[in-house]
Amino acid sequence: MPEEKPVAPKLDESKLTGEQQLELERLRAQRAESEKVIEELRAKDRDHNVKDTFKREVEKTGIRPRHTHAELVTLLNKEEGVVITPSGDGRELHVEKDGKRIEFSELLESYAVKHPNEFDGRTLRSLIDKGNKDAITSLEDLPTRADRIAYIAKFGEDAFGKLGQYKVPSLDASKLTANDWAHMTYAQKASVVEKHGQEIVSKILRRK
Repeated sequence: MPEEKPVAPKLDESKLTGEQQLELERLRAQRAESEKVIEELRAKDRDHNVKDTFKREVEKTGIRPRHTHAELVTLLNKEEGVVITPSGDGRELHVEKDGKRIEFSELLESYAVKHPNEFDGRTLRSLIDKGNKDAITSLEDLPTRADRIAYIAKFGEDAFGKLGQYKVPSLDASKLTANDWAHMTYAQKASVVEKHGQEIVSKILRRK
């Protein structure tokens, strides 16, 4: 049987002198302050680990966001059914969507497909190989001949012909300008009209 450690007798504070009681209170206050400092250091260390972990997970996908990592994680957490929870030490990410565990890369790639304008289009090339046609919205996203050949081979010449010449910086109807509208694809225009109504077009075309 393991040897039991002796239990220290409980201190009877009523027998302490006034000076001893003051010293005891000082030691307790000192210990509380030390524990507070330790907890603050642990919290800072965890925050640092969370930032590094998120940065590492984003970089592993090869997709380059136009947002800061802090902004991106906020946007991802706002997606319906998505919950991103760092581990206790901040070195791992637990990602759920609709109550099911998924890989962070899967979440980011699906978000990039829905919001391609929020990413460097040149880094979305890997999504072409995975069949995500909507990740590419303009010829600017396919800067090289090899990129365009790969896109056509995957999705066909018709899809390639519908790509806009330039990448529209935002599909927010309140920010679109006449110049943006001229560079948008038919599918993008149809999406804006479907969401906001035909009258939104005249408002956009008046913006310079």
